[in-house]
Amino acid sequence: MVDEETDKALKRNTPCVNGRYSPDASNAEQVRKQFVILEEYAKLKGLTFVEVDTSNRLSMEFVDAFHAFHRYCYMCGLIKPDRCHHCMSCGACVVKYDHHCPWINKCVSYANYKFFVLYLFYSCVLIAWCVLTSAECIVRYFVRQRWLDGLPHFILVSAAVILCMVFSYYPLGQLLIYHFKLASLNETTCEQAKPPNIRGDPKADYNMGTYRNLRAAFGWGLWLFPVETHVNDGMHFPIRYTIAATGVKYNAVSVKTSV
Repeated sequence: MVDEETDKALKRNTPCVNGRYSPDASNAEQVRKQFVILEEYAKLKGLTFVEVDTSNRLSMEFVDAFHAFHRYCYMCGLIKPDRCHHCMSCGACVVKYDHHCPWINKCVSYANYKFFVLYLFYSCVLIAWCVLTSAECIVRYFVRQRWLDGLPHFILVSAAVILCMVFSYYPLGQLLIYHFKLASLNETTCEQAKPPNIRGDPKADYNMGTYRNLRAAFGWGLWLFPVETHVNDGMHFPIRYTIAATGVKYNAVSVKTSV
């Protein structure tokens, strides 16, 4: 957490829109001042306020045009790592923030993303099992061909199966498919809504290939089991940059630095 003087200096140089500080609304001069304030604070404390990767993408030449390095939370007074966002519902900054889920009453993030996806998967499996076992009654009804015998039971079970499929399996199944696609691309729901501007490169992303992306999301193994299998710390991520001249993507592994 930064000191009070640094916090006030940052707020003086950041536009306030609708009662909230908005660094995205800053002009080039304000962005430069914000950068300098954080840089001076980092030097004073012996810290690196944003990680510098192997391509040395962090440099002042990018600051005039981009706000990508402005990783300060005006509500928490914290310098944030990449992919960390402030959750208004929880009132705190969350590492690798995906979204705030009202059904589990907490944020889906680095700490519990695997468990959230498994929750969706297990729910879909349970619903599928209920539908299949209930279908036995429907099949038996047609096999016996006693149309009036057991008709109320048949209608009740059929309605339950249809309702289960429409109101349970469909939304949960679609959500599971959506998050599996996100994991395979190494993206979050938040990043889908607003693509990140990584190190001043709007075309850069965290996509390291399907297997490595899934491994980053679900860990080193035991993907179908609710056990912690993290392979990173949730604050440092490999980045895939774009060569401006050719448009070709290449990987650059971030250097871990303390914040």
